[in-house]
Amino acid sequence: MQTDKAAACRLRKRTVLYLHTANWRDGMKAPKRAEYPNRSVSKVKETASQEIDTELEQIFIELHQSPRETLARIRRLQELVHKHSNPEVQSRALLAEGIAEVLLSNYARGKEYLSSAIAQLSKLGDQKGVALAHRFTGAAYFKTGDYQKAQKAFQRAKKIYEQINDLRGVGVTLNNLAALDQRFGNFKEALSKFLESAEILRRCGDEANEGATLANAALLLERLGDYRTALEYALKALTCIEKHHNPMHTAAVFTTLASLSMKLGNLTAAMDYALKSKQSFEASGEKFGIATALTLLAELYQQQRKFPDALAMYRQALSLRQALQDRWGMADVWMRIGQLFADEKKWQEAENAYEESLSLFEQGGEKARLAQVKLALSKVWLQKQLFKKAEKMLQDALTLAEEAGSTEEIAAIHNALALLYANTGRYKQAYEHHCKFAQIDATLKDAERLKQMQYLQIRFDVERLRDERKFFEHKAEKLEGEMKRKQKELMRLTMSLVRKNEFLKSLYDMLGDVQLGASKKTQNAVQKIRAEIQASLRSEETWRLFEAQFSELHKTFLQTLAERYPNLTPTEIKVAAMLRLDLSTKEIAALLYASERTVETHRQNLRRKLRLGAEISLQTFLASL
Repeated sequence: MQTDKAAACRLRKRTVLYLHTANWRDGMKAPKRAEYPNRSVSKVKETASQEIDTELEQIFIELHQSPRETLARIRRLQELVHKHSNPEVQSRALLAEGIAEVLLSNYARGKEYLSSAIAQLSKLGDQKGVALAHRFTGAAYFKTGDYQKAQKAFQRAKKIYEQINDLRGVGVTLNNLAALDQRFGNFKEALSKFLESAEILRRCGDEANEGATLANAALLLERLGDYRTALEYALKALTCIEKHHNPMHTAAVFTTLASLSMKLGNLTAAMDYALKSKQSFEASGEKFGIATALTLLAELYQQQRKFPDALAMYRQALSLRQALQDRWGMADVWMRIGQLFADEKKWQEAENAYEESLSLFEQGGEKARLAQVKLALSKVWLQKQLFKKAEKMLQDALTLAEEAGSTEEIAAIHNALALLYANTGRYKQAYEHHCKFAQIDATLKDAERLKQMQYLQIRFDVERLRDERKFFEHKAEKLEGEMKRKQKELMRLTMSLVRKNEFLKSLYDMLGDVQLGASKKTQNAVQKIRAEIQASLRSEETWRLFEAQFSELHKTFLQTLAERYPNLTPTEIKVAAMLRLDLSTKEIAALLYASERTVETHRQNLRRKLRLGAEISLQTFLASL
């Protein structure tokens, strides 16, 4: 026996070691029959399955922090999973692989795995797993711009979470739906959902996701121009997220804080946050994030007129974007480098940088960005007095901006054309373009004022909704407290009636014993008392007391039951009410002055008349009415 235990211990340690290293094929070979001389093959397989299950648990914990490394481990486990584990473990491995692919931006592959996981998990009845798969499917659609499908997936996930009473899942999915509302331009709904999500997650004690939701709210407020409130939410988000040591999430919040501080004119704080963002992204190994932080640092150095530092940061960011083959990112950095050289009046270097950016944006056909670069390049040529080249470039830029519907760019191009024509003595054309610029500029200023009014309306509506939610939550808490008090009173009364009837029944039986061998006179007297006890036990008074208190707590139950199932007898309705309170057969028998067998018969009649299958609990069904 000792030898067998020692072999099991060696196997377990060796299997775990193999699962954590590259020797995963040896891990498959670990459960050998020879090492278990006194155990069945099925037991060996069960042990291997448990080891794999433990490894998967760890994978789910680490999935968000290091998806690339985790995905490699999942793939090493795939053959083991199919060889030794049960269907539950197989479906969870598939779910983990799908989530990892989505986190790594492999959206098509991720959706394929998640679709298979949903099918398997649904068969197994794993509703929580199905909801999680739907949520990440929605995330994949969201990232690829298919917002209608993303919304459907998120709504399916939220519905399942509500059905299984998973409040945390509801809170996280609300955050996803809020992000969709933001993309649709429904800012009021988005902000309201972000705040509701954060409140739910706070109540659940999920600080990491609460922080992520607050960070999203901060980004929305930044877009709406309320930088101070956005900064407040971003700082709250940082407080929540930093406790959980997730470098990538922390870095993202630092980036937001740097951007907001820069817009509020606090360049010292912005620089500090940008450096922390870069350090956190480096700790997580997220190269796209590092490139973003470098670009932000360069922009800050540029504002501080530190040209060499800014250029060094931009070049580091450009090198990373090239290594990542991020065409759009390279184009954006080249455009920023062009602006940096233009600020320093280094016109040839600025021209070269803008042309690099233009070439990269042309590959993607981004009309709005092409219009921006062409406008910037034309300004360089104006400085070099290359008026014909600048005029043609501006005309091209105007066409692109109009096709893209970029009103701000259209205004800026008309203004540049007005200056060009004025400098070359073509005053009629200069006047025409200046009038167009003034007209669009006035429209933009009106739109900005309207935007500010709409934003104030959004904030007012959100605050009102939040106050209303607090009011109803407070009211619900009071009602819940009142319900609990009435429930206690009802149970106190019920148990008091049970004890009273049990006592009377016991007394009735004891008096029956007294009758034996007593005088005729005593027998008559005892018989009279027993008759009164029996009358009391059979009286409807007990039921009336119970019914009055029960109806106060469950107002419509008895009426609903009688209306929906008119074939129920009065006694069966009484039994149903007592089962609704989860009373035992013995307690119900005492209240009804019936035998336990009789109560069991009533229970069976209830199941038959309510048409309940064997898999449905009678108490659960009655509780749903």
